[in-house]
Amino acid sequence: MQQESLQSNLFITTPKSQVGMLCTTSTVEHAGDEESREQLIKTHYMVRVGELTTQLQISDSKAVHFHSECRALAKRLTIAEKSRETLSEEVKVANQNITRLQDELTTTKRSYEDQLSMMSDHLCSMNETLSKQREEIDTLKLGSKGNAKKNKVNFVCDSVREVLGSGG
Repeated sequence: MQQESLQSNLFITTPKSQVGMLCTTSTVEHAGDEESREQLIKTHYMVRVGELTTQLQISDSKAVHFHSECRALAKRLTIAEKSRETLSEEVKVANQNITRLQDELTTTKRSYEDQLSMMSDHLCSMNETLSKQREEIDTLKLGSKGNAKKNKVNFVCDSVREVLGSGG
């Protein structure tokens, strides 16, 4: 016991922080002032070490959080880039289809216009033929005075009807 009052050894360690060990030794002569002073200094530094340890742990925690957030963002970026590439390919294919369909539409339109033109020309030709045949029929009707001529006109009319019936 005497030895403890003459000399006091204080060992302080913090668990898992590896900050270190604090040892104080005091003599009997200045035991009162020095001990209280050392205790104040020790308390101050221990509080400061605790604060710094807490700040370090908070900083480490934030760093881990930011690191995981960066990894998540990198994954999202990779997925977005792949999606952009896929969509870009789809747009390219769609544009090729649009071009192909526009070409087909142009070709079909030209074909229909050509067919319509040919049909219009044919219809005009048929109308001219019909008009000429009607004029001939009218001329024959007016010019005929006898039954023989009427039979001839009827024969011509029947012929015209046959031509019109088979052509139309």
